[in-house]
Amino acid sequence: MRYQNHKYITLHGMEEVLSNATECSPRPVTVPTWSAINMIAARDVLTTIDLPFRAKAAYDGFAISSNDAPGRFRLVGSVRVGEVPSFSVGRMEAVYVTTGAYLPDGVDAVVPEEDAELDGDQVTIGQVEKGANVDAVGSYATRGSKVLRAGELITGHVIPALTEMGIMEVEAYGKLRVAVLSTGSELIRPRDVESARSAFLSGKVIESTGSLAAWFISSYMPYLSVNEMDLVVDDVDEVRHALRRLIDNNDIVITTGGSGPGDIDYAWEGIKSLNPRWSVRGMRMRPGRPTSVAVIGDCKVVFGLSGHPISALNALINLVDPFVKRMLGIRRAAAWPIARGKLTTAVNAEPGFLTQVRVRASIREGELLFTPLGGGSSVTSSLAATDGLITLRGPAPSGAVVDAFMLREPGD
Repeated sequence: MRYQNHKYITLHGMEEVLSNATECSPRPVTVPTWSAINMIAARDVLTTIDLPFRAKAAYDGFAISSNDAPGRFRLVGSVRVGEVPSFSVGRMEAVYVTTGAYLPDGVDAVVPEEDAELDGDQVTIGQVEKGANVDAVGSYATRGSKVLRAGELITGHVIPALTEMGIMEVEAYGKLRVAVLSTGSELIRPRDVESARSAFLSGKVIESTGSLAAWFISSYMPYLSVNEMDLVVDDVDEVRHALRRLIDNNDIVITTGGSGPGDIDYAWEGIKSLNPRWSVRGMRMRPGRPTSVAVIGDCKVVFGLSGHPISALNALINLVDPFVKRMLGIRRAAAWPIARGKLTTAVNAEPGFLTQVRVRASIREGELLFTPLGGGSSVTSSLAATDGLITLRGPAPSGAVVDAFMLREPGD
């Protein structure tokens, strides 16, 4: 139950841990397309009909039979978007159509308004080719075309395309429910500014790591939904009781705190007391080596993160998100704010570890530069100066080109 130093923790490689994620893949659900925003497609999404299913106008104008042109046509009606015409157009007849409107039978071309002369119900039209300004049946997609692959995020900009194609339901993985449990007798959630200031001056710590985890999930992991947030003192029984309740109501529980090099890791002991089916403690990552993962009961996943925000960020980016992506079979998710630039100084990162480095970003002569910030994981105040986070797998020399997870725009 006790340990003295990180070196006594058995460290696990990231791939070793992530390989266990697929055993907790949830069951897909069938939902209306318009309700599937930020869900993950569980099956390939295919068209079930030719699209469009009947010819459409690609321009505002007059629909006619090209065989009758040129000539003087009688205007017999109109068709607008949202209507399916039930009438046919005869010889030397025209019908006014708006862009995107379905064409009635008997026409095969659309003449733009500016290319025709309207006089009462008479329209004079010149020569026109068959199919002009017409989107033919199947010109968008043929039946059975793949619109979305399994594992792709169903974003807000995709849904209009799906419904336009007549796809009214999809099989998807629903957003997983997440609870965040902050542990620590030193933590408080202040009621007001004065109580916060008083608590701070008496040695208490304003809870922030759990809030940071919730912010990160809401901002960058739209396939998860933060359902609950709780706070408990450093007591194994209290942690166990809170975990049991949160596990019952959620798919994932993230604990913060209690995972440092003290005498007892209350979060870890609380997790172990629930007899997980599978668990590991200790990751080959810096900061955040004591990070843990466990699968409890009916595939409920618990992540044990450090109480230090800097270490928690490393775990969120390099463990929690990759693990969840394996669970949901995600191939394409929302784009993260990744920028490529050059290091201004060397970073002596240990080989074999995922080392996260805070950097200040600036632009000089059109080039993006990253300057590493000093301080250990406990120096939370350094986050105020942090513009981005880079992950290294070994030493990087000055001038090395690296990718950074950008938390804000480069400064001066």
